[in-house]
Amino acid sequence: MLTSYIQIRDEGNLPETIKDDKLKPHWDKAIIEMKRIMTDAVYEETEAKGENDPDYDTCAIAEANLTLSYAITSLNIDTHGTGIVRSKGFDEGRSDLLSQNEVERLRTYYKNIAMDLLKPYIPQMESTEDVPADELRGANYRLSAV
Repeated sequence: MLTSYIQIRDEGNLPETIKDDKLKPHWDKAIIEMKRIMTDAVYEETEAKGENDPDYDTCAIAEANLTLSYAITSLNIDTHGTGIVRSKGFDEGRSDLLSQNEVERLRTYYKNIAMDLLKPYIPQMESTEDVPADELRGANYRLSAV
């Protein structure tokens, strides 16, 4: 694990009232994807560098943003025991949840930040005559897709 619950909350400007157990399943998914993007070996090498290394710090920020991209949908759901609630309160005290388009824009925003930060850490194959440079693949990602 490269990031922390504190860093995830800081990156997403989330209050401390959002408990660790609410973020954990999304962080788990982010770690799986980070390992797919970077490969397990590069992830583990980065993790071994420790918190004072710039590569570690960059990847920790990427992991926090990737976690937020997964978490944003469940953070936008409010339940009151009997089901999902669209809005709470009345008049000025009323709060509405984000629309599906707004949630998707936020997910994309956080994922784009993570992917931009991870570009240098995606292992690349050598270019050959058979494989042009714009078709090179990393672990499971094409650079042209990132």
